[in-house]
Amino acid sequence: MVLASVDNPDNGRSNDDAKFAWGAKLGVIYWFIDGVGLKLQTNIISSVQAMGGGLYFGTGGAGAGLSTYSTIYQFGFTSGLVIKIDR
Repeated sequence: MVLASVDNPDNGRSNDDAKFAWGAKLGVIYWFIDGVGLKLQTNIISSVQAMGGGLYFGTGGAGAGLSTYSTIYQFGFTSGLVIKIDR
């Protein structure tokens, strides 16, 4: 969920909105030696600004479609040292 608050100082107007958001992560751990490694991870987060869908029927059959639209994307990249502790 994205909670956005926008203020325009030129005309004094403001607006608040809540939108559906989605995100994805992808990462890997490279082990240098037994118990010590390096973690690399990237992620993307986006809020859905508009969503639409439709149903269609024709001589070839029927179907449904759904599409979304967004211009807001946030990308990230992280890394870190990983130490495995065995008991």
